[in-house]
Amino acid sequence: MVLDAANARLIAPAAAGRSIAPVAITTTITTTTATTALVTGKLDHLHATGPPTEVCMSSTVPAHSPAASALAAPSTVVHKFGGTSVADAERYRHVAGLLLARPESLQVSVVSAMKGVTDALIELAHLAAQGDAGWQEAWHALRARHRGAAVALLGEQVGDTVDWIDARFDQLAEVLAALAVIGELPREVLDRVQGLGEVFSAQLLGTHLRALGEDCAVLDARDVLVVGHGELGVDVDWDASAGRLAAWRLQHPQLRVVATGFVARDRQDRVTTLGRNGSDYSGAIFAALFNADELHIWTDVDGVLSADPRLVPEAVQLHALSYDEACELAYFGAKVVHPQTMSPAIRLGLPIFIRNTFHPGHPGTRISAERSPRGPVKGLTLSEDLALLNLEGTGLIGVPGTAERVFAALRQALVSVVMISQGSSEHSICCVVRAGEAARGRDAVVQAFSHELAAGQVQRVQVSEGVSVLAAVGDGMAGQPGVAARLFESLGRAQVNILAIAQGSSERNISVAVASADATRALRAAHAGFWLSPQTFAVGVIGPGNVGAALLDQLLAARPQLLAKANVDLRLRALASRSRMRLEADGLHEDWRQALQDAGQASDLDHFTEHLLAAHLPHAVVIDCSGSAEVAERYEGWLAAGIHVVTPNKQAGAGPLARYQRIRAAAAASGARFRYEATVGAGLPVITTLRDLVDTGDEVLAIEGIFSGTLAWLFNRFDGSQPFSALVAQARSMGYTEPDPRDDLSGVDVARKLVILAREAGHALSLEQVQVESLVPAPLREGSVDDFMARLGASDEALLARLHEARERGAVLRYVARLGPDGASVGLQELPADHAFANLRLTDNVVQFRTRRYCDNPLVVQGPGAGPEVTAAGVGALVIARAFAPASVANVAVGFDILGHAIAGIGDTVSVRRIDEPRVRIDAIRGSAVELPLEAAGNTAGAALIALRAALGLGFGFAIEIDKGIPFGSGMGGSAASCVAALVAANALLDVPLSREALYPFAVDGEAVASGGRHGDNVGPLLLGGVALCTADRLVPVPVPASWHSLLVHPHAVLETRRARQALQGSYALGEFVAQSANLALVLSGCHRSDASLVRAGLRDVLVEPRRAGLIVGFDAARDAALAAGAMGAGISGAGPSVFAWFEDADQARAAAEPVRAAFAAAGFDSEAWVSPLDTPGACLC
Repeated sequence: MVLDAANARLIAPAAAGRSIAPVAITTTITTTTATTALVTGKLDHLHATGPPTEVCMSSTVPAHSPAASALAAPSTVVHKFGGTSVADAERYRHVAGLLLARPESLQVSVVSAMKGVTDALIELAHLAAQGDAGWQEAWHALRARHRGAAVALLGEQVGDTVDWIDARFDQLAEVLAALAVIGELPREVLDRVQGLGEVFSAQLLGTHLRALGEDCAVLDARDVLVVGHGELGVDVDWDASAGRLAAWRLQHPQLRVVATGFVARDRQDRVTTLGRNGSDYSGAIFAALFNADELHIWTDVDGVLSADPRLVPEAVQLHALSYDEACELAYFGAKVVHPQTMSPAIRLGLPIFIRNTFHPGHPGTRISAERSPRGPVKGLTLSEDLALLNLEGTGLIGVPGTAERVFAALRQALVSVVMISQGSSEHSICCVVRAGEAARGRDAVVQAFSHELAAGQVQRVQVSEGVSVLAAVGDGMAGQPGVAARLFESLGRAQVNILAIAQGSSERNISVAVASADATRALRAAHAGFWLSPQTFAVGVIGPGNVGAALLDQLLAARPQLLAKANVDLRLRALASRSRMRLEADGLHEDWRQALQDAGQASDLDHFTEHLLAAHLPHAVVIDCSGSAEVAERYEGWLAAGIHVVTPNKQAGAGPLARYQRIRAAAAASGARFRYEATVGAGLPVITTLRDLVDTGDEVLAIEGIFSGTLAWLFNRFDGSQPFSALVAQARSMGYTEPDPRDDLSGVDVARKLVILAREAGHALSLEQVQVESLVPAPLREGSVDDFMARLGASDEALLARLHEARERGAVLRYVARLGPDGASVGLQELPADHAFANLRLTDNVVQFRTRRYCDNPLVVQGPGAGPEVTAAGVGALVIARAFAPASVANVAVGFDILGHAIAGIGDTVSVRRIDEPRVRIDAIRGSAVELPLEAAGNTAGAALIALRAALGLGFGFAIEIDKGIPFGSGMGGSAASCVAALVAANALLDVPLSREALYPFAVDGEAVASGGRHGDNVGPLLLGGVALCTADRLVPVPVPASWHSLLVHPHAVLETRRARQALQGSYALGEFVAQSANLALVLSGCHRSDASLVRAGLRDVLVEPRRAGLIVGFDAARDAALAAGAMGAGISGAGPSVFAWFEDADQARAAAEPVRAAFAAAGFDSEAWVSPLDTPGACLC
């Protein structure tokens, strides 16, 4: 039968859509043992909320299904409230308001005892049984608490309820007095006493609801629930319980029901409890019996968290869990529903919601059969107070039944096994047990293997105490590579040793045993590895002076934007000046100045480092703005420990050569980054530019420039109208100089910058080898700053005389640094008035690189300094990189698919960001006239990074944004430029970057997506720069004279690579291959010998061009125009339609541009032209 809960009438099974056998109701008399008769007699009426109606059910229904016999009701919701939710009168009111605001058709509320009452009742029973008269005082206090709650809730209507409470506390007193007489505490009596809290609680809430005008029934679960007790815990008698509930509902058809949690009756009709967490279990049982649509468990948190927030401040709320995930988490101690509670819900597919009583508007966590898409790991838990029991012996190898004997011995000793681990060698087997059971377990195993121990087949049975188990749980772990790697990498980074590992075949759980001393650090590190952005940094700043203060303000102001847009999370955990420091676990904020001033801690770099490394964050970075040699001494240790270093401090880069080499070696070994761009040129990309030149095979011949913004300003302003000393004082007041201007005027700072650049270019230069002209008079090099400033005027006349002498020669004075074949020097020099260094703006820095490629026309980097900004950018550069790759000419007429060169002036820019996902994604493509693939595998940039990730086994992924500058289908290597720029940017984000040659295979993989074949004639020259020979597995630079230039002309037409390749299908004569091979040999020989005549003889395509020329309107005329203008040779660039030509110098190439463009114009096409050295640099960071 089924009860219509709304109308309290029986419905025929057919009408209800269910098939339920007839149910017979019989009366049963409770029996007790003689020992407890005295006590239980006193309790006969103590539990009744109304007239006693003790009934049990006997049914002919086999294998009861809760779904088949639960009470049907539309929109039925069961709510369960824990002790904190009903701790006092105010909270009962809150719960009542929460319930009345909900629209359920049938509402069942299961309540726990008021907070602390169950423990108080248990204590009362034990005190009485022990004959301790103190139970009376505790009894009075407990009664007063309930009476007070009733009075506060009901006011003038409290009379009957207080009488009801008093009567039951009087009966409880009689029971306690009886326990004092018999001197023992039978289990049945304890169950009856400890369940009274729920009886009182249900009565209080139900009476309050009735006082508010609600028709509410109070259900004592002992009148309904029938359970048994077995080895696996409580076993619900669903048939009997459903029948009793049906009978109860016939008498109580109300649509609001308040039920007691925790308590029930056993099959002998004795009062019992459901054990700890029994109230939650009661909620699930009633949800099944009432056939509820939802079960809401109300607690004092917003839902299930990813970890214990007391241990992991960054723990996040989980919006959804599967039943399996919740069970795993609960087993290992997470604050989730007990697995037993979920059993009825799982059978019905009933969703469970974990909600916050005090934040009812929050949706909480939904637990259901559905799998949530969020991430592989849902939660991390920590089980403590454990021990590791290890059985080890050579005699165990290959012997069946060893594990069975171990666990049989433990079972016999009543030792519960928390975790099991065994290596495939079978040499040992270990398990984790409760610490209190470890000794008993060891003795049991020793006894079970006594023979083997005596015979030496088992070497040891060992217990290691102080063990905790960290468990990572999530349905998404199944079939997902790299999850375990991420967990172990996080623990390794936190210096946590793993004692044992276990993972089930479901792959839903990875458990690791660790030392308890490392447990919290392990939990935090693992949580950071799975939940925090992989771009989360523990930041420590040293030296909050001018640059440091500006950096801190900028860093903290930009933090929200960096987190929102780039997923970079910078946490300022440590700040140190010369005298004091401030360490904050939760991070410093915009009030860092006051926080540092209030710091009572003296600066201690050891403690500073320890605090930074103790963070459970993926990365740690020190930003050193101090200028201190003592701090620079720490770099090697920091980098070796995996701490990134970002600095404008020149002491490391220009200090002792041996130390500099150790610092670079430490960075290379650990993968930590050493970023010192701000040491030279302030905000200018000087070091990046130099590094790109060297990385792409260029040779640095000379470096010179003005490296000091202070000295640049001084000599820009020094025109004789003011004394030089007055300008120095003005610069100092404007903040342009160091606090002691001698640091600028001595020239040592400029010399350090020159040393840094020299070392970056590959020279083993030391500071002592630089000739330095100091502008500080010898008598003033010692003493106070004030004394120096007062006496500096004595040198004004000498400098003024040098200025006049320079003017007489039409020159200006500039403080210049030079590095060349004849050595290194810094000093005041006369420069022609039209020199590039003579007309700088204010504090501009300028650096000129003369290289093999940029010999006649040196590469110049010039601009204002901006130290704080570039230092902050150095932090971001650890996780975000941007690269530019130029256009290219592929094939070069004679080297089909194997020869190419770069083109200056046009290219693609790609930004790459490390992400906390094991994949590559493309977030944006801008600047393309056609729609390009956003799916990573179908895009050259994405495919290249997919190949890179797979080959290196990276645990992180990349997000790509592409800004196209090369037209689609132009024959200018647009797909290759995106591919190579992405690789160069991603390479900068690797812990150990690869060489350009090592990136080549991944570039070829990417290019294959666009061209359909793995050829490298576009990507190769973009990696190396200049002309490159690119075979299937080798990348070889081809030297060319610096004066040779190329002309590239692009008609505004599109020719897709695949269509151009289709034109090549067909048969070829052997003579064509021989002729083409001979031409290629002539061109390569001419390049190596710098012999233009050989190139002129060979730069003719006799194989591909005749088959493709017809696809390009105007090609013949354009090629002929280039040859007529003096080109060494000309042909189709790549697949076309662009045309290239080689010339012996830049002037010839520029002069040829117009006639070639005119040829295309005659064919009806507008066009663009680019002239660039054949030795043009390849891709570079920008």
